[in-house]
Amino acid sequence: MVLDWAKPLAVDTKVKSHVLADFIKLVLRVDRCQCIISLTRRHVGQVTLADLERIGLAEVDLPALKQHGLAGEQINAVKVIKTGEIKRAVTLKGLTASAGAKAAIEAAGGKVLEHV
Repeated sequence: MVLDWAKPLAVDTKVKSHVLADFIKLVLRVDRCQCIISLTRRHVGQVTLADLERIGLAEVDLPALKQHGLAGEQINAVKVIKTGEIKRAVTLKGLTASAGAKAAIEAAGGKVLEHV
């Protein structure tokens, strides 16, 4: 079993049984779903098409988004998602975009340059 090491812990440290049981349930749940926790996810921001339309820039990159308050100081990557609509041609430099957002930007005459 995965938690054979937990039995001596309960005896040696006199951990209360309900605390140990809750811990075992948590470990089993994580082990069963094989979760991967991203340590960098909090440093990736999201911007919508409506945000891009509102700021009105022809070329958008990370420093421009930070300057307009759409990305915080600790953000080091941004993904554009398809929420809202865009009517102007916009060039994204160094930003990623969802498939729907990329299609909408290209339909409006813009470009997505992910690797700059």
